[in-house]
Amino acid sequence: MSLNIKVKDHGIGFKVPNRLSELSQNNHLGLITIQKRVNQFKGTLDIQSEPGAGTCVSITLPIDGDGTNENQSITSG
Repeated sequence: MSLNIKVKDHGIGFKVPNRLSELSQNNHLGLITIQKRVNQFKGTLDIQSEPGAGTCVSITLPIDGDGTNENQSITSG
């Protein structure tokens, strides 16, 4: 069982780098932070974007049959 989250916009889009760590060179840390959180929950992150065509961010997180993740919850702050 898994939890699937999809966020899509019709904004300006961007060229997705081969490695998200390349975004840190210009202080674009949002997607890197999302990737770290998803990895902590043993999930997957997929980013589809093209300049002028918007962006779609898809996250899949595994959950147990009772609706929980085996990992501890993570709070930001």
